[in-house]
Amino acid sequence: MAVFNRLCMSLAFFVGLGLAILGTFGFFLGSSAHFVLPPILGGLPLLVGWGIVIAVIRAWDVIPQKRPLRAPAPDPKFPSSRPKPDTDVRSAPPIRT
Repeated sequence: MAVFNRLCMSLAFFVGLGLAILGTFGFFLGSSAHFVLPPILGGLPLLVGWGIVIAVIRAWDVIPQKRPLRAPAPDPKFPSSRPKPDTDVRSAPPIRT
């Protein structure tokens, strides 16, 4: 990853860590940081912070995989939904009601 990406991830990690700490205290005491939440809902920043921290930890050491230049070959287990070239839909007899 580029230096800028790692810098942004570091900042996000500390923001997430701060939200997780705020949410831990807020779950029991309520939270007040430019917003006021009652004691039970004060735990919501914990969930947001935990999600940010876990996402940063998992993405930190990810090695990007090389993508193929063209689409992979079709899997024979799953046939294509397109009609075969030798069949013509227009040649079917009309449906009578």
